[in-house]
Amino acid sequence: MLYFVIALLVIATIFLLLGLLGHGVEGGAGAFTVKVEGKVGRVPRIVFLVFSGINYTAALVLFLAIFGVWSSSSTTTTTTTQQTGQTGPSQVTIDISDQLSGNENAEKVTINIDGGSAATLIADSNNSNPDQNVTLAEGEHDYQITVQGTTTEGSGYDYAGQGTLLAEQGNSYSVVYDPNSNAVALQPG
Repeated sequence: MLYFVIALLVIATIFLLLGLLGHGVEGGAGAFTVKVEGKVGRVPRIVFLVFSGINYTAALVLFLAIFGVWSSSSTTTTTTTQQTGQTGPSQVTIDISDQLSGNENAEKVTINIDGGSAATLIADSNNSNPDQNVTLAEGEHDYQITVQGTTTEGSGYDYAGQGTLLAEQGNSYSVVYDPNSNAVALQPG
């Protein structure tokens, strides 16, 4: 199929030269040669240029199709088989939750996993125990967590933390504050 693309490019180049030069053209490689002698009129030159453009476009489309540059945006992530014959990590869903404590009025928890945004939990008087499901590849993942909130007395607080979580089907994690380290973390359970 790649040879067909190369042949289209050669033919397109010959027609491009014919259209631009308007007189005899010779081209080829090895045993394959094309020779056009004499003058070419104005209308045939335009036809040659259009045909050359069509050939270049067809060659480009075939090249992109052969090398799989295009991918459908509606494709879903599936487990892939590697060359070793083993399957890649499967996708699992974990649950992350937060809960307001006695003197907390509202808080926003932002969780990034492996450098990307994974979950945002907002706890307030309407929902004091928010939770969110997160789908990850099975295994260990690094996370960063930030918590911003207000107390019932009106003062604000900001906490941050980081760690590693183990993603296994059915695992759940809770946002917890550690007063000893003045940081937040995800605690299994």
